[in-house]
Amino acid sequence: MSEQLENFINSEVFRTKMEKMTRRTVEEVLQYETKTRNTEIERAIEKTIETTLIRLGVNVEDSEEVRKDFNHVRSSRLGCELIKRNSLKALITVTIPTIFYFIISSVFEKATTLIK
Repeated sequence: MSEQLENFINSEVFRTKMEKMTRRTVEEVLQYETKTRNTEIERAIEKTIETTLIRLGVNVEDSEEVRKDFNHVRSSRLGCELIKRNSLKALITVTIPTIFYFIISSVFEKATTLIK
């Protein structure tokens, strides 16, 4: 190698330019890898969700049908919750008067036996 070339390679100008070029190249490669990795992750997530929905019997091709199915499931759940809530109210409504009836009947029966 010639002395001029060797001096240029060892110079600060060459080192700075090489560092900038290397840094830029590394940044571009990292950006590409990150974008590629994110794209692969997104594809894997989409495929997993699609597979799960298909296994559940949901037609993933028709988004309107999927929305209707989920609305139906939601309304069924709300209906079940309403039935549970109302059945508890009905149970309380029947049980409390029945208990009071037996208590009052017992009191009247005792009172009538004491009066005789």
